[in-house]
Amino acid sequence: MASASSSTPPCKYGVFISFRGKDIRHGFLSHLYNALQQKQINAFLDEELRKGEEISSALLKIIEESIVSIVIFSENYANSPWCLDELVKILECKETLGRLVLPVFYHVDPTDVQDLTGNFGKAFAIAKRGEQVKGCLHKWKHALTEVLRVNFQQAFATVVHGEHVQDCIPKVDRWKRALMEVSKVAGWDSRNIMPESKLVEEIVNDVLKKFSGMFSSDDSYDRNLVGIESRVKKVEQLLNDKTVVGLWGMAGIGKTTIAQEVFRRNMMKFDGHCFLDKVREKTIKQLRKIIIRQLLRVKKLLEDTLFWGPFIRSRLKGKKILIVFDDVDDADQLKNLVGEHDLYGVGSRIVVTSRDQQVLENFCPKECIYEVEKLTYPEDLELFSLHAFKQNHPNEEFMELSQEAITYADGNPLALKVLGSHLFGMGIEEWKGELKKLNGQSLKKIQDVLKISYDGLERDEKEIFLDIACFFNRERRDRVERILEACGFHPKGAIHRLIKKSLISIPYGDIEVHDLLQQMGKDIIIEECKQPGGRSRLWNNEDIYHVFATNTGTESVEAIVLDPYFIKDDLKLSRTAFTKMCKLRMLIFRSYENFTGQVLLPNNLEFLPQELRYLEWDFYPSTFWPSNFCPKNLVELQMSNSKLRQLWNGDAHLGNLVLLELVGSEDLIRIPDLPKTAPNLEVLRLSGCRRLTEIPSLQNLSKLTKLWLDWCWEVTYCPELPCSIKFLTLEGTGIEQLPSSIEHLTQLDRLSLQGCKRLVSIPSGISELKCLITLDLAGCSNLTSLPESIKQVSKLETLDLSGCERLECLPDLPSSLKELMASNCTSLKSASTSFLLEDRDGGFWKSKLLQFANCLKLVDEKKVIEDVIKTHLLGQDVGLCVVGGEVPEWMRYKNKIGSSLSFKLDLRHLIALSFCAILPPKNYSCHQFLTCRVDFIDESGHRHGYDFLPRNSSLDRFNISSEHMWLWLDNKKFESVDEKCFVEASFYSIDSVEIIKCGIHPIYSRKRSGNEEHQDDEEHQPAFQRLEEEKDNNIKRRRINYEEKEKEEEVSNQTLLTSPAGSLLRSLSLPSALHFPISASPSATTMRLQLIVMVVALAIVASLVGTGCTFRFWDLMWRGLG
Repeated sequence: MASASSSTPPCKYGVFISFRGKDIRHGFLSHLYNALQQKQINAFLDEELRKGEEISSALLKIIEESIVSIVIFSENYANSPWCLDELVKILECKETLGRLVLPVFYHVDPTDVQDLTGNFGKAFAIAKRGEQVKGCLHKWKHALTEVLRVNFQQAFATVVHGEHVQDCIPKVDRWKRALMEVSKVAGWDSRNIMPESKLVEEIVNDVLKKFSGMFSSDDSYDRNLVGIESRVKKVEQLLNDKTVVGLWGMAGIGKTTIAQEVFRRNMMKFDGHCFLDKVREKTIKQLRKIIIRQLLRVKKLLEDTLFWGPFIRSRLKGKKILIVFDDVDDADQLKNLVGEHDLYGVGSRIVVTSRDQQVLENFCPKECIYEVEKLTYPEDLELFSLHAFKQNHPNEEFMELSQEAITYADGNPLALKVLGSHLFGMGIEEWKGELKKLNGQSLKKIQDVLKISYDGLERDEKEIFLDIACFFNRERRDRVERILEACGFHPKGAIHRLIKKSLISIPYGDIEVHDLLQQMGKDIIIEECKQPGGRSRLWNNEDIYHVFATNTGTESVEAIVLDPYFIKDDLKLSRTAFTKMCKLRMLIFRSYENFTGQVLLPNNLEFLPQELRYLEWDFYPSTFWPSNFCPKNLVELQMSNSKLRQLWNGDAHLGNLVLLELVGSEDLIRIPDLPKTAPNLEVLRLSGCRRLTEIPSLQNLSKLTKLWLDWCWEVTYCPELPCSIKFLTLEGTGIEQLPSSIEHLTQLDRLSLQGCKRLVSIPSGISELKCLITLDLAGCSNLTSLPESIKQVSKLETLDLSGCERLECLPDLPSSLKELMASNCTSLKSASTSFLLEDRDGGFWKSKLLQFANCLKLVDEKKVIEDVIKTHLLGQDVGLCVVGGEVPEWMRYKNKIGSSLSFKLDLRHLIALSFCAILPPKNYSCHQFLTCRVDFIDESGHRHGYDFLPRNSSLDRFNISSEHMWLWLDNKKFESVDEKCFVEASFYSIDSVEIIKCGIHPIYSRKRSGNEEHQDDEEHQPAFQRLEEEKDNNIKRRRINYEEKEKEEEVSNQTLLTSPAGSLLRSLSLPSALHFPISASPSATTMRLQLIVMVVALAIVASLVGTGCTFRFWDLMWRGLG
């Protein structure tokens, strides 16, 4: 049951939301987005991709990959060219791909959108005028370019005819058509549906309804899943009255495909859904983590949550869920995850797939088990044809051969798919030859069918497939390609070919080989020779032990991968263990600390093959390299936790080496001159080489991008580095300062100096690191200050200063900062947090975090709290941990003691809630997350409960010596809650940490009326109003400054117009084509730009008239502009 490719792009997202951010970002949009998320609908907001003026190709692709587009027409939607370009693409996808469009008319009249009238029409006029001005700018730019090229005639033609202005007309027409067509689609008018919570609920329910209709349709989303309908219906019939249903059948029969289709068609009928694939390859801990994340929507997990405690059980018990456990081989593991079918809520359904009937019978009754049938005629012929002919029936001249071919597959969908893919594109005679290879084979031996596809591969493609089947199944594609490239192959093209041949798949970045195909590959190797030492690949631990114990390895051996996880005995190698393996290209000896299965060398190794290209040997037991090893072909060398004292001799040349990793090699005392011996090195990892004292200059390693020197205790200075470095960690080293040349590392995006206790300063040249995103200075206990220039590190997002005990002051920081960790900065007195208010790109999906735990000397504490409060009033999610024992005065609802609150709340125009919890002194030694449980109680007494968790609120490893305050904001949407209700709130943590005091403050939008404000509890208004007034005063000051600036520009305009240049321009009679659009009140900058362009245009005209005129013109220009 496999599918062929389709011209329609797959749907990666459930919903794409097109919106005008400034109208609805912090209100309606946040509520709608959260409501979709709670229903596990994958919604995409394009905020992250809104960069530059042009809509990006990435965003266009996302629109194509979304099932539904919700277009929110708000007052200013039409004045955004970006929004209008989105709308054009949305309409295109509706008409060409059949995507759904749902318009929402948010405080606008639908007829205004259709007819472009009213305020909406005015907004569109702004966008239209902007597009015309943009066309003029193109024209001016082109004219200037031609002038610089001395192509005056072309420049004159450009200015006179204005081709670019005409180019904007079709775009405006496309905008108009998109607005007209989309606004005709049935949607929602917010003026007729109130309150907004009801509007959001209706939109989400309609999306769910459309999804359910789409997913439950008999007409499957993939028509190429042959035979799926009857089998899915049988499973669904069992699910109607059975809590648990098992699917049983042989490998490749389609169990997973059927389970996926049942899941896809029914998931929207449940409160939560979860598909767990390859269960037999995962631990119970891993599976629990996936279940909790997907069903409870918990992003960060505690160790405690990995057990079904009362809190987790109660939340799961309250949900009606659909969960699929795919490929199970252990009934006990299943029972641990499901309980006695009672772990989940009433109406929940569980689907289990397994090859082992006994596993299913140990878990559920026989009548709940469905045995997946083989494909029968004509189903098998249709599936075969889809892959052999890319249509659902054979070509007439191939009919007889096709019927012969399907008999070999015996109704197994995988075999039909592989065989069909292999024969695709071949002629009749080639078909006969390929099928003849199968003649006489047992019809039940599916692997014979699969092997014929392998036989059709090129030599290198076969080698790559065998490596993947024997060593790299379910490993990351990028890692596998890197290793194969190191071995001299060209894997990218070959892997693409293997996918086309249906021999491998790459669903989520991991290369996967079906178990039947993997076993086929291993069987091919086993058949090479009866003795393991005569085979090209060794992966079975017992075979590897046998080869080395008997010294029977031969030149046939090309690759060895040993993973002694399940082996109890040590492997002892002789000095000449590899002498006969002269063609060995890949050697991997994985090992684990404290495991008994270790690779031992009683005597030093004498020889390693020269052909070796990839060498990974954990816990290498010798102190020196083999004396006769010439590693000129080596591409990657990984020897973690080795006993090496030094590497190769100075005269060795490793021109192919790109990666060198010696992590944890504590006896290593020196490394060679790498620019000389390994000039093409790209990655160098020396973490934990504790006896290493000196690093030679690396400046000439022009390809080096990543360098790990962390926990090299004896290293006291940073070596000179090349400009190519992107990642640098010097954690735990003895360096006292960074070299001034650090400013040349303009590509560096992560710098870690954590635990550098001797570091005393950071050079001011750090401002040149324009790509730096993360700077980790945690534990730099002698660092006293940061340079003022750090504000210029414009892309910095994370700054960790935890444990910088001598740091006294934090300067202004870049507005890009998202996380500031300054806990245990015990000398810190002042900290600038102005960057919070400078970030104009913040939104409810962009959280920030500030931690000042145990900063007892911080005198700016109140200013820090006020800055965070201001961000909360703007609806921005900023978390703060700081010393403090009182709930802020401005909080409307608070108590004097305890962890609970009760109050009346008006939900009209509510955009968020701000929370505060006061924590007692305690050593928080494990993950403990704060939570506020809020029950909204309506007039009828119904409760609507929500959990409000601060983002990034883990208290892991916090040892706070006094009372601390935690502030956070949450803008969760409150579904089905009355506008006015009674609230009961309770703060807690999973480990029952005491909450001393608490508070909650509602954040309302600006649309709230004065009467609504007056009706609220006014007991705590003075402090709240003070902050509001301060914010209003700031706005007024900015307005006054702006007006003063406008007056200055008017004076400047008059000066320009009365100057000789202005007089010259006024005195000239220009052709109408040279008249440029001028705004009603142009700024000085605009005037200057227009004057310059006019001057250039006149220069062109003068140049066409003659030399004398040109001279006279330039004379007037210089006098005028002087």
